[in-house]
Amino acid sequence: MTTSAAALRRLHVHVIPTIGSWLKVIERSFRDLDAERLRRGVFLSFPKRIDAVMSYVDGHSDDPSPFIWSKTAEEIIEKVGRARRARVTRSLGSDPSPLEIRLKAVETRIALSGIRG
Repeated sequence: MTTSAAALRRLHVHVIPTIGSWLKVIERSFRDLDAERLRRGVFLSFPKRIDAVMSYVDGHSDDPSPFIWSKTAEEIIEKVGRARRARVTRSLGSDPSPLEIRLKAVETRIALSGIRG
């Protein structure tokens, strides 16, 4: 077995949500921490507050619950397509063809990247 083949056997692929979804999960975690532990406690010192946070995190890690997607990939792709068509329709003022939608998407990417023609 070659070195690269051995490395591939150890390779594990992890799916990470897009940045918006990832940030929402983090925000939700802090909201839960605040609501379930920090607002319910009285802390006479900062180290006691840190201990409360750490005990919450440890307890939450002991009984983890996976994130469950509520939509299928097809439903998400369909919604993105509808949003793109609606945005292009508003900017063009008519019902766009698929080519017009694609051209508008490319123009938007160019404008956002700062490339000048």
